[in-house]
Amino acid sequence: MSQPPQFFVDHKRGEVNEIKAILRNPKAIKDPAKKREVIKKVIAYMTLGIDVSRIFGEMIMAANTKDLVQKKMVYHYLCSYAAQKSDMAILAINTLQNDCRDEDPMTRGLALRSLCSLRLPNMTEYVMLPIRKGLNDPSPYVRANAVTGVAKLFRTCPESVKGSDLVDILYNMLKDKDSMVITDVINALNEVLVAEGGMVFNTQIVTYLLNRLRDFNEWGQCTVLDLVAKYTPTSDKEMFDIMNLLEDRLKHSNSAVVMGTTKVFLNFTRNMPSLHKEVFKRLRPPMLTLMGSGGVELAYCVLSHIQVLVNREPGIFDEEYKHFYVKFNDPLCLKKLKLDVLSSLANGKNFADILNELAEYVTDVNMEIARASIRNVGKISLRIPAAVDEAIEHLLGFLDLNIEYVSGESIVALRDLLRRYPERSEEVVPNLSNFLKGVDYEAEGKSAVVWIIGEYGEIIDDAPYLLEGMIDAFDEEPSHAVRQQLLTASMKLFFKRAPEMHKMLGRLLKKAIDDTSKVDVRDRALLFYRLLQLDLNEAQNVVTCPKITVGQGFVDAEALELQDKIFLEFNSLCPVYEKPSSKFVKYVPPEDEPAPVLQAEAGDEKQDAPQEGDEPVERTYQPTDQPAERDFLDLAMQNVTIHTEPAAVSPPAIALDAQPTIDPPKFQQNWPIMPLVQEFSLRLANAAAQAHIEQTLAQKFIHCMASGTQGSLMKFYFYATTNGQMFLLEAVLDLPTNVFTVKVKSNATQDSITAFLQYLRAALESL
Repeated sequence: MSQPPQFFVDHKRGEVNEIKAILRNPKAIKDPAKKREVIKKVIAYMTLGIDVSRIFGEMIMAANTKDLVQKKMVYHYLCSYAAQKSDMAILAINTLQNDCRDEDPMTRGLALRSLCSLRLPNMTEYVMLPIRKGLNDPSPYVRANAVTGVAKLFRTCPESVKGSDLVDILYNMLKDKDSMVITDVINALNEVLVAEGGMVFNTQIVTYLLNRLRDFNEWGQCTVLDLVAKYTPTSDKEMFDIMNLLEDRLKHSNSAVVMGTTKVFLNFTRNMPSLHKEVFKRLRPPMLTLMGSGGVELAYCVLSHIQVLVNREPGIFDEEYKHFYVKFNDPLCLKKLKLDVLSSLANGKNFADILNELAEYVTDVNMEIARASIRNVGKISLRIPAAVDEAIEHLLGFLDLNIEYVSGESIVALRDLLRRYPERSEEVVPNLSNFLKGVDYEAEGKSAVVWIIGEYGEIIDDAPYLLEGMIDAFDEEPSHAVRQQLLTASMKLFFKRAPEMHKMLGRLLKKAIDDTSKVDVRDRALLFYRLLQLDLNEAQNVVTCPKITVGQGFVDAEALELQDKIFLEFNSLCPVYEKPSSKFVKYVPPEDEPAPVLQAEAGDEKQDAPQEGDEPVERTYQPTDQPAERDFLDLAMQNVTIHTEPAAVSPPAIALDAQPTIDPPKFQQNWPIMPLVQEFSLRLANAAAQAHIEQTLAQKFIHCMASGTQGSLMKFYFYATTNGQMFLLEAVLDLPTNVFTVKVKSNATQDSITAFLQYLRAALESL
């Protein structure tokens, strides 16, 4: 039995010349089967990375065939080398245009797709007519390729698309009979109108797409759901109708459809706290099903989104904590994520089970899993006071394992626990005596040991002698953190056990001051030395000041803002990367398209700032009650107002309170918990505008809570209210560049937020 031909093997480059000779020989290529095999070999060489551009002319001639398979391979070759052989690629245009008029719809679609993919300069005149004909072709395959061709043409020549009626034609094609064509239309409109925030839609368009949702395949449904997630229902009834219509999509077999539906539900109920919480409960079964039914990759993505939901609404998944137990065959990344989620689910009822489960993972063969388990035991003890006794028992038990990295991590967890619960020192510290001698821990573990010795040296019998070895080896210590902690601990212990520490402290200060290679350590040593010279009593007051009980953790405003941004971009890579899309995706406008002055965060509304001399275009899209037979273009554009002459943009109707009742404590209390609604930047017209920011906004009833200058930055905190709804603003002005960045947080309704943002932009642009 003969073996099939082997194409993907290492061939000599000289065989390219042989292929060229075969393609040039009319007698050699009379056999269609042989000709196909030769072209297959060319494609195989391309796959291997061999340069076969020398036979570009011969491949153009080979395109003249009725064999569809051969055409596909030849067109693939032409598209790959067209940019490199742009002068010769013009010769292929005529063949492609002829094929665009072929009787076979597969040939027409293939030729149109290849023609739009050549990426040659000055292609508009050759592509425009085939695209227009393709948009009206009876074959859905050809229409889909024509729609995609509009997006390809926009990337190479945006002015030819925006200056024509192609966008209007695409809107009309939203009522196409084929669902695949509609999917491509939505994607193409989002591509062409990306600078304007994507495709424009209203109630009629959304209703029509939702009623046809089951006609789409899975990825088409995801496209429609992504569109619906950006839509704001006009009433509660409409919102509930849409949610009821999408209810069965939560049970879909495709994970992307489930996640897309989840985003719709979350976005619709974002400003309705009670209903928002009920939606979280409704989403719990499908999310857990997805996490357990797919592969590792799917499980990790779903678990990343569950972590976002847990941070957003604590307590929702607490009863399902056993679903997050680590399996023996889970990969490392999934295990670590499960451990983080598991510690977040601990509460007063289930903490014992979770602590016992985490204790099992401490003996895992992977060091990172063992460390993460111990850290999460510590996190639970800091967050739940009732779990302290059991956590201490587990942490002390970990020390008995005599595993260096386990002991080091356990010491760190116990240090944090003692900072949170200093009253537990009498029962914890005596049990640590045998483990404080193990100074071969890593830097963080060693720093924790030193802190415990300095803080509780009065109840540790040999505390000074535990420090003596580290003081003698001070010059060999590589960690700055350990050196600084050793200085502080020695000073504390000096005021508790001065006779034993007197000489050791002197040696330590001399070593630290003489070493000029580590400036931060030397500065701390000089501070302590001068305090001792000045007044021993004052030095004691500074070093051994009364302890402040540390809470379960600092409330990091930036971390809360980050969680809000990631939640707004649910069902994307943001939960997986744990950062907003603006940190890893950058929109690059096509050539000749001016970049907007106002840069909005991904997922927020986008609006271009008017430039001097421009003809302003104001677009407002409102739902209307038009009959279903109306053209979709009319439905989308029926409320567009185009000003052909410069006109002042009137601010929206919003009545802010003249004297809002918000004091600094109320501002600080609400800022961390209030959702971020938008962040944008603009450049002030001139430096003189800096002095009028507070005055201008105050005239608009947007008052300043506080302001100040830090280096080259000027910070402002503004507030406004209307009908009991709050708007809190943090603004930063970069003095050298005059760039003004504003973060807006609010608990208002969506309509009020939209009106306020337009009102705020109008006020700032007047500067």
